[in-house]
Amino acid sequence: MNQRLAVPLLASLLIAVIVAAVWIGVRMNRTYRVREQQALIERQLADLNSPRNLSTNQPQMLSLTIGPVSVRGVRSSAQVMIQPASRVIELSLLWPQKEEYSDYQATLSRVGGTRVFMLPPLQLDKSSGSRRVRLRLPAEPLPDGLYRIELKGVGADGTAGPAEEYDFLVNRQ
Repeated sequence: MNQRLAVPLLASLLIAVIVAAVWIGVRMNRTYRVREQQALIERQLADLNSPRNLSTNQPQMLSLTIGPVSVRGVRSSAQVMIQPASRVIELSLLWPQKEEYSDYQATLSRVGGTRVFMLPPLQLDKSSGSRRVRLRLPAEPLPDGLYRIELKGVGADGTAGPAEEYDFLVNRQ
């Protein structure tokens, strides 16, 4: 092979390999950061929804009761107006089903988004005269938008019952 042709070809190949390596490194770093952020938020969710924390009132907490989408019908989504001092949002999800379960599993996602957050096992609360599942969310990492919670009962044998969906809209002042 002609040496005048080989040197530019090898240089081009080397540049392409370096660009590909940098691109792969950036993608891997971004994926790692997203996973770390997701894990941090899920740890916050687990801490906020521990039985110890659910039994205490948090300072700067907003409270909202939400009915499932299937019961609300065409009414608009519940709205959470987050104040600058707000730290925690407590949602009381009304449970319309007659069946009661030992645990309730919930997922939180932003409508139109790709990330889904798993919440720790939750319990049915009947103390207020209504059947509801309480859960708490950190206010800080929730950007404005429409969110959906899918809640399903989980029996003692691990089988999941039918799910209910709850929507709420987050706006900041």
